[in-house]
Amino acid sequence: MRTKILILMELSALEPDIRSFGGVDSVCQMHLEGLRRHGDPEVDYVILGFNPANDLASNGEVHALAPNIELHWYNYDRRAGLGRLVPNVAFNECLVRRFIKRQRPDVIHSHNPAWGIFRYCDARKVLTLHSYQEIGRTSVGLLNDLLYERLLPAKSIGAADTVSSVSREIVDQLDRGHRTRAIHLPNPFIAGYSGIRRNLGGLPDVNLLMIGNAVPLKRILDGLEVMRRLKPRHPNLHLYVAGRYIPDDLYCRSLQDYALRNGLTDNVHFLGRLDAASLGHRLSETHIGLSLSESESFGLAPLEMMAAGVPTITTGVGVFRWHKNAFQARGLDIVRPGDTTAIANAIEARIRDHAYTVSAELSAYVKTAFSLRDYVVRTEALYRRSVSSRASVPRAVDLSEHAL
Repeated sequence: MRTKILILMELSALEPDIRSFGGVDSVCQMHLEGLRRHGDPEVDYVILGFNPANDLASNGEVHALAPNIELHWYNYDRRAGLGRLVPNVAFNECLVRRFIKRQRPDVIHSHNPAWGIFRYCDARKVLTLHSYQEIGRTSVGLLNDLLYERLLPAKSIGAADTVSSVSREIVDQLDRGHRTRAIHLPNPFIAGYSGIRRNLGGLPDVNLLMIGNAVPLKRILDGLEVMRRLKPRHPNLHLYVAGRYIPDDLYCRSLQDYALRNGLTDNVHFLGRLDAASLGHRLSETHIGLSLSESESFGLAPLEMMAAGVPTITTGVGVFRWHKNAFQARGLDIVRPGDTTAIANAIEARIRDHAYTVSAELSAYVKTAFSLRDYVVRTEALYRRSVSSRASVPRAVDLSEHAL
C-alpha cells in the first residue's frame, strides 16, 4: 500500500527563481523542486500551498506536477465580506482541517507552526521550524508576537511527532528549554543564478547590493552608515537594496530620513521586491554583495549572491557562524553584526584591489555543500521514521572545511 504525505507549504511560485517572498517561501519552492527531481516515485505527495502574494485568480487550483505529486493552491488571505472579521490564522486552519479529513494522509508535514495545529486524524505529524520565538523573526507587535512566538509554536510543537529545524540555534534552544529533541535539517540550495554573466566592464560606478526586506533585523541602516563613511572617498559608490520596502513604514521612513540628512539620496536606491529576471540583471551589475543581518535562521541570500559570482561581505550569523572556518578559508569576508568599521574596511579593500570575483574554491563549496538531493533523502527518511520506527535518519552532510 502506497504512503500518502501531505505537505503544508508557503508558495508564491511553482518553480524556483520565478519569484520569492524569501524565507519559508524560498525553502518550500526548493522542497517542491527537490520532490520533482529526487522524490521517491512510490510515495504519493499532496501539497497544500498558500500563496503569500494573494494573486491567484481562483482558489483551489489543482496542478498535477508529477504522476505522484498533486498541488492544491490557495491564496494565503482569502477572506472577504464578514469573513474579514475572522483572524486569518483561524481561517486557514479551517481549510487545513477540511483538507486533512478529506485526504486522510499517513504523514502531515507543516512548514509553518500556525498550520495543522491540532490533530485531525491519526496521521503522524512532522513540523519544520524556520523561526522560533525571537530567532529569525522580526517583531510585529505585542499581541502578534505573543501569538506567533509563544502560543502557536508551543501548541504545534506539542502536537508534533517529529520536529526539525533549518537552524542550529533553534535546535539548541528547544533542547535547552526541554521542549523537544529537534533534528537539524539544513536548508537546501539551488544555485539558480550561477549562470549569470556579470557585466562590470565599463560601468562608471561601483555597485553594492543588499537582498532582504527592509526590517530592523536585516540592519539596512548599517549599509547606509557605511555609505556615509565611504562616499567622501568614493563618490561613485552606490547601494541597492532589493526586498520588500514600505515607504510609510516607521523603519523605512527612518532609512529615508537618514539618507536625506547625510546626502545619500542619489547613492542609495530602494528597489522593492524584484522578480527573478530583474534580480538577475541587478546581480550581473553588482561589484560587492552585503548581508549585514543581526540574526538569520539560515542565510540563503548571501549564498545566492556568491553562486552568481558576486563577492559578498556577510555577518557571522546562521550558516556563516556554524561553518565560519570553512567559509573564511575559501575567501569569504565575515564580520560581526553592527561592526560598520570592519564592513567599510572590507569594501574599501575590494575596491582598492578590484577584487570583484569569488574564488573557485568558495564557488564550488557554495554550489555543492547544500545538496538538494541530500535534503530530499533526509526529509523522506523523516517521513519513513514517522510511520516505522525501523527507519533511521541519514547523518547530516558534513560541511566542515575538510568536507570538499
